[in-house]
Amino acid sequence: MEEMGMTDMQFKDFLRGIIDDLKEAKTAGVSEEAEAKIEKLIKRFEAALED
Repeated sequence: MEEMGMTDMQFKDFLRGIIDDLKEAKTAGVSEEAEAKIEKLIKRFEAALED
């Protein structure tokens, strides 16, 4: 059976899309608690892009 998956470039593009969506959600007027959690996710995904 052949494995299917994403290349590194595809995965990084996927993460960039998630980061953009999270930044949009953050500016949509969420609570401070939600904003802090969103920012934590953004930083985590940005760090993954640097690897």
